[in-house]
Amino acid sequence: MASYKALYGHPYRAPQCWAEIGERRLLGPELVQAITAGNHVFLKVSPMKDLMRFSQKGKLAPHFIGPFKILDSMRAMAYRLALPTALACIHNVFHISMLKKYTPIKSHIISWEKIELTDNASYTKEPIRILDHKEQVLRTKTIPLVKVLWSHHGEEEAMWEREAEVREKYPHLFSGIPQDGTFS
Repeated sequence: MASYKALYGHPYRAPQCWAEIGERRLLGPELVQAITAGNHVFLKVSPMKDLMRFSQKGKLAPHFIGPFKILDSMRAMAYRLALPTALACIHNVFHISMLKKYTPIKSHIISWEKIELTDNASYTKEPIRILDHKEQVLRTKTIPLVKVLWSHHGEEEAMWEREAEVREKYPHLFSGIPQDGTFS
C-alpha cells in the first residue's frame, strides 16, 4: 500500500482532477442529473449578519425560497429560472450550487378553487370535526386536549387544541359528546 493511501485512506489524486472531484462531492452526481428543464427547484438565499430577510431575522429566516420552474440550462452547471415579478431586480441565471431539487408533494398543493378568498387574499379556517381526545399531564395539573380537523387541511395536519377553548368557540363539534370529556 502506498504511504499516501495508508495515511489518508484514498489514492493520491493529481491537482488536475481536484476541481472535478470537489464539484462532484459538493453537488453530488444525482443532483446534476436530476435538475433538468421543466423541473422545479428551490433557490438558496445567502445569509448576511443582522439582515432581515422575508420579515425574519437570524435562524428563523428562510435559507431557500421557491419553488421556481427551470426554463433551460445555460451551461453544464448554470440554469435559468422563471422568477416572479417581485424578484425581477435580480438576474435569473444561477449556478447549480444555489439550487435544491424540489420534489412535488400532494399535501403542498392547495386547491384554490375550493377556498373562498376575502378581499385581502385570506381565508377563514373552520373546524370540521374532532378526531381524538387526550389529557396532557403536567406536574400540578392535567389539561384535556382534542385533536381538531380543520377545513382545507388533511388529517395529517390536524392540531391538538385545548378542549375548553374549542368547546367554547365551537360547541356544535361536541354534540353527542358528554361534558365530562369522555370520548367513545
